[in-house]
Amino acid sequence: MDDGRDEAEKKAPVRLLMVDDEPALLTAHRRAFGTRGFDVQTCEDPFEALRLVKERREDFDLLVVDLNMPRMSGIELMERCLEVDRELPVIVLTSDFSADSAVKALKAGAFNYLTKPIPDFDAAAVVLRGAAKLRQLHLEVLRLHQSALEKDSSHRLVGNSSTMKALSASIDRIAPHNVSVLIRGESGTGKELVARELHARSPRAKGPFIALNCAAIPESLVDSELFGHTKGAFTGATEARAGAFEMANKGTLFLDEIGDIPLAVQTRLLRVLQEQETTRLGSGSPVKIDVRVLAATLVDLEAAIKDGSFRADLYYRLDVVTLDLPALRHRLEDLPLLASFLLHKHAERLGLEAPALSAETNDVLGNYEWPGNVRELENAMQHALTLARDGIVTPQDLPSRIRTASHKPVKAGLIFDENQDDEQL
Repeated sequence: MDDGRDEAEKKAPVRLLMVDDEPALLTAHRRAFGTRGFDVQTCEDPFEALRLVKERREDFDLLVVDLNMPRMSGIELMERCLEVDRELPVIVLTSDFSADSAVKALKAGAFNYLTKPIPDFDAAAVVLRGAAKLRQLHLEVLRLHQSALEKDSSHRLVGNSSTMKALSASIDRIAPHNVSVLIRGESGTGKELVARELHARSPRAKGPFIALNCAAIPESLVDSELFGHTKGAFTGATEARAGAFEMANKGTLFLDEIGDIPLAVQTRLLRVLQEQETTRLGSGSPVKIDVRVLAATLVDLEAAIKDGSFRADLYYRLDVVTLDLPALRHRLEDLPLLASFLLHKHAERLGLEAPALSAETNDVLGNYEWPGNVRELENAMQHALTLARDGIVTPQDLPSRIRTASHKPVKAGLIFDENQDDEQL
């Protein structure tokens, strides 16, 4: 054993899957790399290796494959494994010393290549650790991104009303359970915010949260966005790409405006939900997934079922639990607190001192019906922030449609609060 290995390597060995049709070579490599801090699993059959990657991809830090194997070439195995996990580093072994084979492998997606027989296992170990380190960096970026989402999300449910507290309590009860949730409400009521809260308070919080607005995707690309595609699957598919389901594996997928998905895609979506596996366009190899699906709509799905534009079986699959979000005009009790929160949020973003809302301004806000809900309120507060003087927001600082409204105040009742990210407005 190499006594030069550091403690980190001893505690967390690099997990390596090595594929070669020569058993004697596999045995020699397992011994050589095993004494250099690697946890080596070997496989003689490329099809078995592909199965292992599909079912246990999180168990491997990198893949080493021989280029020349009888049942499946190393490049084909690599390409099929990268369809399952595009971030999996692959090192190819080649006995062909020509530059052409190495260049071909690198162009196909290999991280690096080694010649066989391996002349220097210490040098080879450095190459393998570099590949594994790259994967660790990708995972760390994902973890930090998710941590930032959770931190941001924890401060975005604002309000002290009984309805706001009831909503937060409902999220706490629903979040731990691995069930689908259908979130309904008008545009701008905070459906994505609630989805993020359900994710952040669930056991999946350390996994990815992927949001997809189904209404914003051209019909011809919905399949690709949801399920992914292989290189060359259609015109313009210049490289393999994971779909939303694969990217959300071990986490949560939020499908906004689910009512706008075409019927043909609804059928494939239902199958993915039932089988918990997805297949990229152009591939015949399904990939197992573990995804919680949250969906949102402002469409009356029951009516859509009656007119034949939405599948009843998909609706029942999605509608295990329903959360109905009230419009802002029905929850005005928290309006002053929410407006102040939004002012502070954007003042901090712009490096400004947050102004206060005058009593008259709060009255004007309460007299408006807010057809755009919280999204419209956020835009109004950004508008006011640019015009406010002397640390006070007056009615004259509000958009004209709001300050000239003549609606009577709506009695405070159901109340829910949201602060969406700028890109969600």
